[in-house]
Amino acid sequence: MPLLAACLAAACLAGPLAAQTVVGRVVSAVDSSAVAGALVTLVDADGRTLARASTGPDGDYQVRANLPGTYVVRVLRIGQRPWDAPAVELARNATRSLALVVPDLPVELPAITVAARSQCTLSPSDTSVVGALLTEAEKALALAHATVDEGRMRYLVETWTFRHWQSGLTSDSTTSTTLGHGWPVQSAAPESLRIYGFVREDDPASSPTGGATYYGPDANVLFAPWFLESHCFSVSEAAGDSLVAIEFRPARRTSLVDVAGRLVLAQPSLQLRRIEWHYTGLPRWIPTDDAGGWLGFQRLASGAWLPVDWQLRAPIAGLDEQGHPWRLAGWAYFGGRAVGVR
Repeated sequence: MPLLAACLAAACLAGPLAAQTVVGRVVSAVDSSAVAGALVTLVDADGRTLARASTGPDGDYQVRANLPGTYVVRVLRIGQRPWDAPAVELARNATRSLALVVPDLPVELPAITVAARSQCTLSPSDTSVVGALLTEAEKALALAHATVDEGRMRYLVETWTFRHWQSGLTSDSTTSTTLGHGWPVQSAAPESLRIYGFVREDDPASSPTGGATYYGPDANVLFAPWFLESHCFSVSEAAGDSLVAIEFRPARRTSLVDVAGRLVLAQPSLQLRRIEWHYTGLPRWIPTDDAGGWLGFQRLASGAWLPVDWQLRAPIAGLDEQGHPWRLAGWAYFGGRAVGVR
């Protein structure tokens, strides 16, 4: 939380006093209906996405750019190919009204053959079945982040923590309910994770997990170039024909703690349902694959995307006389769910 607060403070200090804004409504070219739960982005001449916003139940959007300039307005929808409106020029402090009428452009996945099921060193522009499914998962995560960041919805979050000891006892069980705000599983900056790994040793006296902080992967991490380049991806069916999973694992062993797991999508809608992960390269006293977590997602009737339930499980270390971890003393659980949302 101190790290998150520092990042938020830095963002506030760096933000402009005024912004260049595009507002409007996204509707379908097929029947003029509102397109809810889409992502409207501003893309510069170099192809970089500099701003984004989700559409509301009526298809309305408002997206701001920090700097004046010429931007392509791009609409991203899950299960649909990207659609670009003509470029718009935004003068300083200007507001442009732009109605976006998007055609039906369904994604056509390549065949999921044995040869296409596994790849390493993916690039963001990969056109294989793995790359196509990753693109859909990235859209869903971006939409969920935008929904949470914009505060379009008011909902309650019920969170809980407890410790379960090897003796079978459970202690320190707490539950709280707060107004939903912020991404539930915080992560470090992608470049920091690349250098230091997903687990950081802490002062043993200050951490409920026995002297370490466990970071979960988020959208910025999973789709960072270094993560795509250093992990292998494969496609498999998940719990029935209606689901497909993108599994990921480190391409090679290093001295750092990494993550492996999977992203589960529904078929044929390609909606992201779940992210699961476990930590690799942990000390030998931690049982293999037992430390990790998951995030569950849901598309609401309003079109918004939200993480609706989550959990992180981290080991509690038993310390020797010198204060070094050497055995498993128990597990710390951190979880929650969104309640009262529609």
